[in-house]
Amino acid sequence: MKVNTDSMLLGSWAQPGNAKRVLDIGTGSGILALMMAQKASSAAQITAVDIDGPAAAQAAQNFAASPWSTQLKALTGDITSLAFSGRFDVIITNPPYFESVSGGSRAYTTLTTERATARIDDSLSPATLFDVVSRQLTDDGIFYCVYPASRETLITETAEKAGLYASQRLYVSAEVDKQPYLIAWRFKRQRNCLDSKQLAIRDGNGEYTSEFRRLCREFYLKF
Repeated sequence: MKVNTDSMLLGSWAQPGNAKRVLDIGTGSGILALMMAQKASSAAQITAVDIDGPAAAQAAQNFAASPWSTQLKALTGDITSLAFSGRFDVIITNPPYFESVSGGSRAYTTLTTERATARIDDSLSPATLFDVVSRQLTDDGIFYCVYPASRETLITETAEKAGLYASQRLYVSAEVDKQPYLIAWRFKRQRNCLDSKQLAIRDGNGEYTSEFRRLCREFYLKF
């Protein structure tokens, strides 16, 4: 799978700090796990999980070719049933966004099975995801994810039902003066004062904004 802007943005924004154990759910090609390995301490161990076997195999190949190969591990399996040796200090995911289409729509009929799994949240609904995170996150752990801005209320309510509370929120718009299409979230178990910021990816001329360049500079070579 190709690296998309949402994953690049989330991985650039997320801060693993001194986390010893990191979990990437729905890793795809492994981009978020690789970004966490680059930003985390050399002691961090990053586990990347994907339900799709070929995706996990591709991630494993990318890990083996990286400078952080000893810190990264790719697993194939359903995150709802996998057993781990301990909980995680940081969990990160670019989850499936889109609800399955009802009625006679053929909107997703051209997608491959693995692409549909990555895009349609029947495979991992917000309620299921937050339940998994609640079980796998350490008491002081941090959970990073992105969801469409249109689902802000649903995500807030679903997280709180799972005992997780937003501490940071980044509203992302495709262009300056446009409405946000995406929100990057940072959740913890503790209630916090919520810090909200905004970021535009491109300016009125279609060029990347200085804020987006500064955020992603560590990972975009052309920046």
